[in-house]
Amino acid sequence: MSDNNDNLRSDLPSNAFFFMHVSKTAGSYVNETLRTALGNRFLDHCEEPGRLATTAPVSLRSGHIILSRWLEVEQQRGWSPRRFTLIRDPIKQLASHILWLDHYNLPQFFEERDMFKEPTQHVIKTIGSTNLSDPEELDRFLTDLDAIGLRYFDNNQARYFVDGFEGIGSDRPLHLGMRDQALQAVEYFAAIGINDDLPGFINMLSRELGIPLLTPDQLINKAAAVRTIDIKDPLVKRALKRRLSLDLWLYDTVYEKWEKSIYSLNKDN
Repeated sequence: MSDNNDNLRSDLPSNAFFFMHVSKTAGSYVNETLRTALGNRFLDHCEEPGRLATTAPVSLRSGHIILSRWLEVEQQRGWSPRRFTLIRDPIKQLASHILWLDHYNLPQFFEERDMFKEPTQHVIKTIGSTNLSDPEELDRFLTDLDAIGLRYFDNNQARYFVDGFEGIGSDRPLHLGMRDQALQAVEYFAAIGINDDLPGFINMLSRELGIPLLTPDQLINKAAAVRTIDIKDPLVKRALKRRLSLDLWLYDTVYEKWEKSIYSLNKDN
């Protein structure tokens, strides 16, 4: 896609928007929607230093970057973008995140798995040796997380908001005592959407950008894992909730705000 999209506003400034791509929330779907509309004025995967450092005229950046790190980038570059993000039902997000890493245990993905650093490889292989259909094994896996496991699976969505603030590190568990920090982080965003209302979120982005957005026909970057996690099983759900206290609270808080927003398609009025 070139930078000559007929729908593109000629006055859309550089560095005007940032999409914080929280893992396994349909962020890749949002990225593809934005890429189709903005062409070269859109840049994703800005968590990669080389892409973040680009001097090309980019209007909207997206990346798996925690908020505290992004704010440092803004200060260093003198940027003042409007920030957006998308979150998902925490139980579904955690199950999806586990299964996403599990797909690297399939033989056709061994080469990609070996490209990760050793701590991440260890997490992936531990998932591979865990019976994800057994609530006891799943609970044991989530109980015995090491530092990298905490980063991936302990309140992963809330981590994007609070890690790096007031001494909160990625190597420690998050808890409900961090609600104030999470609320403060939420205020940095122009809007936070809900995965269950993707059309509403895309509609919001379209209004903010001032251009129509055409969405892909299907989700992008779906996990190729052949195993499943039965989140309808009460014990499986209980095991997953072990690592979701702050995520569940954050989701409920944001969901309430989203339902009251002018962009929600689920409003009663």
